[in-house]
Amino acid sequence: MKADSALMCGDVAFRKNGSHWVAAGSTDDTVRVWNIGTGSLPRQICSVRRGRDTPLCVRLHAGPVRDTLLLFVAWTSCELQVLELVEASGDQSEYFSEVCVLTGHEDWIRGIDVRPVIRERHTQSTIDELLVASCGQDSLIRVWRLGPFRDLEDEETTVPRAEFKTNGVRLQAELETVLEGHSGWVYSVRWGPGQDLRLLSASIDKSLIVWSPAEAENCDVWIERLRVGGVGGNNLGFIGAVWDHTGDRILGHGFHGSLHLWHKIGDRDQWKPCVVPGGHFRAVTGLTWSPGGSYLLSCSTDQTTRVHGKWRKPEDKTTVWRELARPQVHGHDLFCIAALSETAFVSGAEEKVLRSFNATRNFVANINRISGETLVNDVDVKLLPEGASVAALGLSNKALYESDIKFQVTNEGQNDDLKYNQEDFYFRTIELTAPPHEEDLAQNTLWHEVRKLYGHGYEVFTCAASADGLLVASSCKAQSVKHAAVLLWDTRSWKVIQRLEHHQLTVTCVAFSDDGQRILTVSRDRTWVLWEKPFQGTDREINYVKVAYVDKSCNIHQRVIWACAFAPKEFSCTENGKGGLFGTCSRDKKVVIWKRDRESGDYAQKDKGDIKDCLADLTGGWRPCLIFCAEDSARSLAFSSAAITSNGIKRSLFLAIGLDNGFIELRQLVFNTISGDLEIVRTLHLAAHDLTVNQLCFQPKVYSATQEAASIQADEQDSLVELLASCSDDHTVKLHRVFAIKD
Repeated sequence: MKADSALMCGDVAFRKNGSHWVAAGSTDDTVRVWNIGTGSLPRQICSVRRGRDTPLCVRLHAGPVRDTLLLFVAWTSCELQVLELVEASGDQSEYFSEVCVLTGHEDWIRGIDVRPVIRERHTQSTIDELLVASCGQDSLIRVWRLGPFRDLEDEETTVPRAEFKTNGVRLQAELETVLEGHSGWVYSVRWGPGQDLRLLSASIDKSLIVWSPAEAENCDVWIERLRVGGVGGNNLGFIGAVWDHTGDRILGHGFHGSLHLWHKIGDRDQWKPCVVPGGHFRAVTGLTWSPGGSYLLSCSTDQTTRVHGKWRKPEDKTTVWRELARPQVHGHDLFCIAALSETAFVSGAEEKVLRSFNATRNFVANINRISGETLVNDVDVKLLPEGASVAALGLSNKALYESDIKFQVTNEGQNDDLKYNQEDFYFRTIELTAPPHEEDLAQNTLWHEVRKLYGHGYEVFTCAASADGLLVASSCKAQSVKHAAVLLWDTRSWKVIQRLEHHQLTVTCVAFSDDGQRILTVSRDRTWVLWEKPFQGTDREINYVKVAYVDKSCNIHQRVIWACAFAPKEFSCTENGKGGLFGTCSRDKKVVIWKRDRESGDYAQKDKGDIKDCLADLTGGWRPCLIFCAEDSARSLAFSSAAITSNGIKRSLFLAIGLDNGFIELRQLVFNTISGDLEIVRTLHLAAHDLTVNQLCFQPKVYSATQEAASIQADEQDSLVELLASCSDDHTVKLHRVFAIKD
């Protein structure tokens, strides 16, 4: 099914003859209707236009007369048009004909829902009654009754009604009630399941309301039975809500993509919030694991940073991943993030500033209860602030300590609930044993901002941190050597200690080796540079020098290099273990693995007939040991954090490549002792995402001295399990379990 313009709304209906009907409204002021018969392809039946009005919402439903189909369309004229399907006859194909127009809304109609009502006096009739609910930007809900025509000549009434005929049967549509209770636009109405009349409405005023008649036999007066929603935070209310099939749960959809679920407790008319999945509502641009692999951090153009961690569900003891905190809610789109420790990270956004954040005591306690992870010891946790909050007129997350929290003392001298100065901050301490709800995520799980890092001349593009968290490397958008410099920050003083200048255009990716002795940078200028510490000095004597690079004249990559990564330090391409390994990937689909197993001076005496070895002369002894093309432009890559052991030597590891088409290529690499190069022994194409895979990251494996022996024994078993995280422009963060079956 294809429309000529962007779709704005749609609905599906099923008829007794086994066919499906689909209606969709588009921005070209047209409603198109398709029919899908059993085992047949979709067939467009007709299109509906109404002058220059644009359709805002549509609904298909069986009509009051049996075997009829009605189409309800809300137009920008604030009118609700009702059309009937006219069956094909002769040369005339099926089409929809207008039967009536329902008026009354004073602003655009945003939602429609229809349900049948069968009355006792019509049980032997082929005519049903329909209740049609509509809601709009006038903050009102209107309920219409469509049914058999009734002669009202002897009755005094001022209720608006419209008359029409369907299949020769005289019908009427009259206004049943007008519901007023929301203070903002009402985006959605949904009838509840079952025989009871219940109407669920969702509004931008942050509330969901369940309406029902005051008396079951009398629908003239409707009252508000339930109101749920959120208070505070930075959310902008609801744009949709639905019932489950039992009518005991309601699910609301927030403006910023959040889900809110409430469950009815037993037979009592009490509802409680439930845990639901969460995530970003725009492109996810970066992710990083905490150094110990306890949780995953992600950042997005939705201007938030989120923490994802494990939660063991109490009802069935299964382990799932959920959003546990939202450390940063920013005013700019976020592009990169790097973890410094279990309780600290830095992030870069569409601004010239890097920002550093530290965890709060409340977060550390909650993640311990939810995930069972102990991030810091008891001594260090006492140094953390209790929480963080953004002041009413502030722009940064301010740390809150116990001294900032005031207790309200009752007349009896007992401590009451914690009382906070709402003029200063909105944080409150929460004790969680399950993932927090949206309201708590928005304002009670922030981390406090430690420092703003100034130094870049343009918007920050990428950042990375060393394994020990003492160094941060960052780059910004650039079109000159001056601005393309990579800045090295000392996280103890938060000062720039070195500028790595070489590239001419934006540095797209920076990677540290596991031991922090090397830094690899790649750029839009299609080159890479390797920086290395020439000697081990004191902690303050951190100086990296350029030891290898490629220029555009001899480079294998012909397009922008998007990503780079070092292989784990346990994996080596040489017997003496003095070599190294890193990979680069580019828009030209090429993925290149580079190695150094000799000193660059050894190549002076070597025959120059080998192209790879000639290239090694220009790159400080580094040469490509594996070159292959992905099926699409390669945007990201990552090596597994552990290698498969064979006879006590690390001989095999995983390489994951993220592509522009949303696929992830997983390749198992094996070191060939004869040729000295790498070989691909297995390849898996994973349809992971719908859009570009922006970043990949394997969960780090951190072993203690006693665990190392156990890990080696585990490697000798039949399989090795890796956890791979990926993020994409399709708004998702996904975790993939990778199993390596050893031969």
